[in-house]
Order: sequence, then C-alpha cells, then structure tokens
Amino acid sequence: MRRLVLLTNEYPFAYGDTAFVEREIAALVEAFDEVHVFNCTAGESPSVPLPAGVTYRGNLYPSRRREILLAALSPRRVRIAARAWRSERRAGVGAAQFGAFAAACARGMRMAAGRRVRESFDDGADITLYSFWGLGGGLAVPWLVDRAQGAFVRVHRYDLYESPGYLPFRAHLYAAVDAVLAVSAHARDYIAERHPGANVVVSRLGTPDPGALPEPRGEGRPRLVVSCSHVIPVKRVERIFEAVEAAGQGTALRWVHFGGGAEFGALQDRVRSARIEAELRGQTPHDDVIDFYGREYVDAFINLSESEGVPVSIMEAMSFDIPIVATDVGGTSEIVTAEAGRLVDPNPRTEQVAASISEVLALRERFHSRDVWAELCDSERNSRATAGVLLGRPDPQKPSAAL
Repeated sequence: MRRLVLLTNEYPFAYGDTAFVEREIAALVEAFDEVHVFNCTAGESPSVPLPAGVTYRGNLYPSRRREILLAALSPRRVRIAARAWRSERRAGVGAAQFGAFAAACARGMRMAAGRRVRESFDDGADITLYSFWGLGGGLAVPWLVDRAQGAFVRVHRYDLYESPGYLPFRAHLYAAVDAVLAVSAHARDYIAERHPGANVVVSRLGTPDPGALPEPRGEGRPRLVVSCSHVIPVKRVERIFEAVEAAGQGTALRWVHFGGGAEFGALQDRVRSARIEAELRGQTPHDDVIDFYGREYVDAFINLSESEGVPVSIMEAMSFDIPIVATDVGGTSEIVTAEAGRLVDPNPRTEQVAASISEVLALRERFHSRDVWAELCDSERNSRATAGVLLGRPDPQKPSAAL
C-alpha cells in the first residue's frame, strides 16, 4: 500500500493553507492509495469535506507527557539534532543562533514523537512524506525522513528566505529530503546559491480554471482596475491608490480593492478625497472575489508588493484574462510576461506605475494573460506534475516539474 503522509499548517480546517492544499489533493489521492493528513493547528475548527482516501489524523503536537519525554530522551533524535547543528555551522550559522535552533529542534522532535504520527509510519505501508511548508510541519521532517521511502518539502516565501531572520536547519533539511519543491524558479535559484547540494525542482502552485469569462463592458462605463491584498505595509496599497488616481486623470476610472488589515483605516481616510471612483470592499470572502471577476470585465489588476513568492492573487486574475501591473519582486516576473502585463521596478515611482496602468488600459485587448496562466498556473495541470514528482515520475515536458 502506498501512503502519503501530508503535513500542513491548517488543512483541512477551513482557512489558511486549505485553499492551496485543496488544489493538489485530488491529484494526490489519485497517485496514492491513501493520504494521512496532519496539521499544525491546535484545537478543533470547521473543516472542509475530505475526498475519499484522505484521513485527517489530527494536529502534530503530542498532548501526552510520555510522548513529550519520548521526544526529548530519544538517542536517535538527539543524534539527528547534533548532525543538523554541524550542518548549520558548516553553512555559516553563528553560535548566537543556537537557542533558536534548539527550540526548533525541540518542536520538531515533539511533533515527530506523537502517537498518531508513529502509527501512520509503523504499520508496514510504503510511506511518502510530503510537508507542504518548510516551517510548521516541516520542522518534523528531519526526524521522520529515515522512516519514509521518499521525503519532500515544499517552500514558498516565509519558509524560504533566510534574511533578515533565522530559519532553522535549512542545510540539514534540504540535504535530508529527496527533493525540495520550490514554487518558482526564483526560489529554486535562491536555494541553489545557498545550498548547492540540494535537489530542488520548480513545482508551481496554481489556481482553478474559472470557465466562462465576462463579456467586455459597453461604451461609456468607467474602466475598472482591481487590487486584492491585505492592507499592510508590505503590500503598499496606498501606493496603488496614488498610482490609479494619477492614471485616472482625464479617464473615467473605477478602482476596487479587496482586503483589510492594519492600515485599512488610514486608507479609508485617504480615499475620502479621491478624484476617481474608489471602492474599498474590506475583508471579502474568497468566493465573492472570484464571483466579482466572473461578473465584471476588469481592465487591469495591480500588485505593488515589496516582496512575493508567486502571488496567487495575480494567478487568479490571469485566469480571467485580466492584464497585470506588478512590481518585479520574487517570482512575479515568471508569470507576468510581456503577454500578461507590465512589470514595474521593485520600488517604483508613482509616475511609473501610473504610466504602466495607462498603457495596459490603452492596449487592453492586446494582452492575453489567460494564455500564460494556462501554461504555468493551471492548478489541475500543476498538481498532476507535483504528484508525479512525489512518485518519482516528473513529467519532463512540464515546466513546473523541470529541474
């Protein structure tokens, strides 16, 4: 029996990484006889329906004192921790980080020692271990990898970039698994530069095919520009407003932003004096955003983040054939090609962004972002490629599975 042990942050609870994992789960069920899921979220929470063949085995934190002691006193786990620290030192990690390293080790050992985790590994099934994140459940991977026939870890952004903070045992983790699944070529190259011995494959995430697209709007209606993100400093939503307002001088323009956050009140204050039609929708259910794209003909989608992995919000907009204007950060440039939209500098001037928005609006029908989405961001296609990597059968024709 082939069993996949899948470590997540929240899935199958109805928030967090569930939206991402759900896009892969059908392909994983098809590839394996059964899937055991462990998450890193304590307590109970409403869950999404699980496909046949998927079993939720609980969270990774052992509750019994005996399990915690077993993790702390196991000679095998202590030896693994010692090897991991030697790898850290060879990778240039200073002694000042030992406290953070030890805390992460303790957390990983505790997760690996849980009774239900041990049961999933100890009944004779052929085990493939797949952590959807390099942190969270990924901290347990070094203490489970030698009990699996194959082991894989996916990395995104917060669990990838090692500056300015410290990410524990990256060198040991990347060396221990069969492959690191990076969400972008930018992430792959980042790991390869710092950890040359790691086997890294580009395994993209994606978004579902929405099907039918909205019809172009009639004459006389304002051009529609949309953004979707938390309203926090790194997302620079106020800068989006400034650029859209500048682009809207002399043009009937409507801007809609989906998302709330720490700076939402200040943004509301700014927008009260807007010289364009501006709507701040605040925190909006994901399905409502997708429904909006399906009903409204959007002329441009704007993302001015300071840093990104490969933004899912951009992929979703592209699936509706919406042209993109985005900062050239992280892996964004891999999907925002000349066919899909326009890139601006990582720290752009308002005038540059406004000019790019105006260009996209003027040439709206010449952009074909959905074609790029179909090649790189289709979740059904990408999830099958990911399942192939986990089975040791990557599709050589699939860019997202290429080394």
